[in-house]
Amino acid sequence: MSKQIEELSKKYRNKESISIVTNYLDAVNWLDNHRVLCNEIPNVDSSIWDNARFDWYLDEDSEDMMEIYQWFIFGASECDIKYLEERFGLLFTYSDLLDNWVLCVHHYGTSWDYVYCQDSEADEFWKEQVEKEGK
Repeated sequence: MSKQIEELSKKYRNKESISIVTNYLDAVNWLDNHRVLCNEIPNVDSSIWDNARFDWYLDEDSEDMMEIYQWFIFGASECDIKYLEERFGLLFTYSDLLDNWVLCVHHYGTSWDYVYCQDSEADEFWKEQVEKEGK
């Protein structure tokens, strides 16, 4: 199915300029929420460790923690956060000290518009397109 999706996406992208992939920059900006870099938050607010909405550990057998390279105070409602987590897999925690959401960025060294980001709704779109083409 993924090969069919890839071929079909090339066809549609050329014809209708629809992109199959979402990048991290687009995902973060999807709902037009504001963000402020705050890399010192782990040093001043321990609540972010307890309030994370994701697993800090890379897998169940390892004791290796995921490394977060950037922390952004993120102006969003809980509904927005849930949507961004479910659709794009973005990572968030909550700061009790700031009474605000914090975006946790776990990659570095590449511009956000070059970092692939899963888009669950785009996957559904392309599966529907493959089914239509098959008929």
